[in-house]
Amino acid sequence: MTVRFATAIHAVGVQTGGELVVVDLRDGACLRLNASGARIWRGLESGLAVEEIAREIAGRFGIDQTRAAADVAAFLEDLRARGLLAS
Repeated sequence: MTVRFATAIHAVGVQTGGELVVVDLRDGACLRLNASGARIWRGLESGLAVEEIAREIAGRFGIDQTRAAADVAAFLEDLRARGLLAS
């Protein structure tokens, strides 16, 4: 089963000083992302499936697929809780 999520329309990823910051335009809250979080965010913006993002994370950071999938799922849950994913 292919699962895809999209970023919320009020959430904007801004590249600044070598890092990615997500700005919630509703209240100005900022979320500074580490390298894996930035890759997940860019994957969401590109329309990649969750499984594709997890595969990329596993390869890029040298972790097994199961751990990558769990890490991606946890990050997506955090984004959802912050209201940064489209409903």
